Amino acid sequence: EQLRKKLNTTEVLDASELKEGGESSASQKVEPAPAKEETPLSLKLYGMMLFLLSMIAYSFFMIMVKTSLNKYHLTPQEMTYYVSLINLIFSYANSRISKADVLDVPQQFYKPLFIRILSGFLSDVFLYIGLLYTSYPKAICAFFTNTLMIPVIAQVLLHEKMQKADIVGIIIAFIGMLFIIQPFKSVNEDPALVLSPEAATTNSGMSQTVSDIIGALCCLFAAFNSAIVVIQMRLVSQNMHNSIIGFHYFMGGCILSPLWSFISERTYFPDYSLSMVGFTVLESLALCLMQLFMTVSLKYVTASASSII
Repeated sequence: EQLRKKLNTTEVLDASELKEGGESSASQKVEPAPAKEETPLSLKLYGMMLFLLSMIAYSFFMIMVKTSLNKYHLTPQEMTYYVSLINLIFSYANSRISKADVLDVPQQFYKPLFIRILSGFLSDVFLYIGLLYTSYPKAICAFFTNTLMIPVIAQVLLHEKMQKADIVGIIIAFIGMLFIIQPFKSVNEDPALVLSPEAATTNSGMSQTVSDIIGALCCLFAAFNSAIVVIQMRLVSQNMHNSIIGFHYFMGGCILSPLWSFISERTYFPDYSLSMVGFTVLESLALCLMQLFMTVSLKYVTASASSII
């Protein structure tokens, strides 16, 4: 009898609570979701400083790549493979130190991560090819036209609005780069510093003007892919550790580079030496720092703001 009374009491209480809860929920108005908090100015400045460091590291990387392609006679595919392999080790070590699982990739980020890997690989390889055919100033000037592409692509894909200050800053920065690099200034360069054995064999009988055009077109294609990379990193960097993004990017380089080499004709062999190994490690470290700084910076700055740097 006591058990029956307790059960009945519980049922009555549950029913009354359910009724009250239903009435209260019905009387409540659905409030709109709170607006996304704007990133504080201090974090924006921090992000832009990190992006600046990433560009400095990448500039050193490009200079060392230009040197390796000509001094050690590496092909673009070999360069990509060796650098990716070394950075794969760096990224995995970073993930272990940070206690991040390199396989912990949310399903909704499969597509942007794949696009980041493919676009990053194409950007690297075509930049190396461009460096084979033209001088470093002309190559880097063509490559950094990605600063003009990033805001437009970000507005289409990320719906990030371009501020007038961003547009003015991008234009001024690009003009400043033209004044500093002076890509069309005539210089007396040794052809061996411009063309590696592969390029010299490929474009034998080709004028320097045609060679520069080929190099510039390759660098422009690399610039477009690098702009896509920044957009995709902006998407995935918000929810994934930087070591995970870097690990998969460099894994893609290790897989795609041999495939590229397999379908391309080889006309010479590199000059393997201890100095080449040391130089390649330094290149890999510079690219690793670039990847690290850029991934973290894009958590705090928009793609348009980063293009000013």
